[in-house]
Amino acid sequence: MKYYWWPLQTGLVLISIFFLVFGIDLLIGSYSLKNPFDFIMTFFAACLIILISLTLTGGFLIRMAGVYKRLKHGSGAKSAGAELLEPETPEPNFPEKDTTMNKRPKEKP
Repeated sequence: MKYYWWPLQTGLVLISIFFLVFGIDLLIGSYSLKNPFDFIMTFFAACLIILISLTLTGGFLIRMAGVYKRLKHGSGAKSAGAELLEPETPEPNFPEKDTTMNKRPKEKP
C-alpha cells in the first residue's frame, strides 16, 4: 500500500476536481430551466455537489501537503508516506491510583 499512496491521492484529487467541474456545469445549466421547481432542485443539488467536491479536494490536498512536508524535512520516514498515515498515539500518563482514599476506618464494636 505504501507505494500506491501518492497515485491514489492524486487520483482522488482528480476525481473530486471532475465532480467540481460537473457541479459548476450543472449550476450554470440550472439557469436555463423554465420550471421554478426544477430550477430550485437543480440549483441546490449543484451547490451540494460543489460543496462536497471542494471539501474533499481541500482535504486530499492538505493531507498530501502534510505528508510531503514531513518527508521533505526528514522526520525519519523512509517510505512514500505510509507510516505517516498512522497517527502516533502517546503512552497514557495516568497518575498512580490512590487506594487509601476509598478505605473507611475500621469501626470498633
